[in-house]
Amino acid sequence: MNIIRGGLARRLRTSIIRKCKSRGITTGNCKRQEDENGNSFRQNIEEWNNPNGPLDPSVLIKPFIFTVGFSAVSLGVAKTFERRRIHKEETRIRKRKSMPEDSYYKKPDWITSEDFGSAAFFPIFLLNVVVLLGWRLRPIQPLMVKYFLANPASPTSSWPMLFSAFSHISGVHLLTNMYVLYSFTQVTVEYMGPEQFTGFYFSAAVVSSFASYVARVVLNRPGFSLGASGAVMAVLGYACTLEPEARLGFAFIPFLTMKAGHVLAGLIAADTFGMFSQNSMFDHAAHLGGTIFGIFWATVGSHALWHSDHIYDVKSKKKKK
Repeated sequence: MNIIRGGLARRLRTSIIRKCKSRGITTGNCKRQEDENGNSFRQNIEEWNNPNGPLDPSVLIKPFIFTVGFSAVSLGVAKTFERRRIHKEETRIRKRKSMPEDSYYKKPDWITSEDFGSAAFFPIFLLNVVVLLGWRLRPIQPLMVKYFLANPASPTSSWPMLFSAFSHISGVHLLTNMYVLYSFTQVTVEYMGPEQFTGFYFSAAVVSSFASYVARVVLNRPGFSLGASGAVMAVLGYACTLEPEARLGFAFIPFLTMKAGHVLAGLIAADTFGMFSQNSMFDHAAHLGGTIFGIFWATVGSHALWHSDHIYDVKSKKKKK
């Protein structure tokens, strides 16, 4: 769920006004409160919002270069760590073969593939929690607005493409995204392995943000957004593409299940329609960009760009050539 311009600004203002009232400050004085740089909260928000006039397409040049470069670095670093892990595992196996069976350590039976999914999920979850707490600290709010809201018109439009994917305005917003991510992390890590998943997730974050930027320029809808849902939709798109016949349940209505392929098609249709809607509070372009990236990685990217020499099967804990 990427909350965009109007809804986000209202939520941020409401949050600060509520805090002021709890401290005995009147609403009028609260709205006039200034930060250490002399800017009001409204100025901090509107400085990175460009509601007047169309966006120049040239604002997409730097974000495009950043998207390509950052994705390449993320995947390259992930591949390096995967090779190191595989090398260590191969070394350990060779040592085992040269030792009596009862003299080497055996991995406990209770260690399963779920540990790989949890190891990939919880660092992402903790990063999101830390950023959420950062929004509650008034002294650093100008910094949060500058780097944790994705806006193509911002003077700093590149790094927020990544940081905004770890930024949420409320606990409900964060938990909703993290619930969906956790639901699909396990199956995704089973196919990818933990290193490729991490590189994929970080790349999906910037790709989905760039899709949002393109839509804002093309549709002339300046504004900002935040939330992990673009990257989460990439994970969902990847998993549903590889397991289209899997039955997916829904929170609070467990008796209702649908095939993953049908759910994916429905989400694509809904986000395509929502992207052209004038009144939606969600960044459907980011959702759609993330979903398409996930489908691409499942069908083409992982095979063409990853070039794994070894496949680490976390289900069986065996390496295959």
